Amino acid sequence: METLSARTRRLLVRIFLLGFFVVLTQLGYPSDDGTGASSDLGGSAAVSSMSSPRQYHPSYTFWNRYAGALFLSGGYSTEFNYSSPMGAKFVLDYMVADLVSIGAQMSSYRGPSSKGQFYSNYVGARLSYHLLKAKTHRRQNPWNIYVGINGEIAIGPGTRDWHEKHLQADLHLGARYRLGEGKWFAWGEAAINNVSIGLTLSL
Repeated sequence: METLSARTRRLLVRIFLLGFFVVLTQLGYPSDDGTGASSDLGGSAAVSSMSSPRQYHPSYTFWNRYAGALFLSGGYSTEFNYSSPMGAKFVLDYMVADLVSIGAQMSSYRGPSSKGQFYSNYVGARLSYHLLKAKTHRRQNPWNIYVGINGEIAIGPGTRDWHEKHLQADLHLGARYRLGEGKWFAWGEAAINNVSIGLTLSL
């Protein structure tokens, strides 16, 4: 059974051959009223226009796409609020425009206490403005630098009681550096309440 694409190709070939023979017929039998001369002039003009170089129009390629990109970052983190030296932070940023991203973040920290280990956990949302746009091609800018704000819910901050919760706001400054030509970046972010280093994957 023939596919639709095969039928379409055959139809286009037939139309092309028919048009080719019609053009040959018109060139071989010019009319007496001068239309043949005009046809020749038109053909010469068409050939001239075809032979002339086309104007170059730059277009966006895969390497230049930024809006719609999704970045997942994660790594080691240290919290300042409760002197929690051991922790991890994960950030998901979605580019809603070339310079603006929205996202989510979560982090968890563990620190010593006279009563044993205590934990600080945070879940929140973020908004960032990107000063430099990193590309994925090795010959283009490897840096992505951004600033932004975020709001978090602190769950059991500095205690062992998970029922204790409160809201907090924070500012952040982050940077990503593309590793080679691909989707991996080195990542670092400093905030008022914590600092993090790790890796970013462009999804």
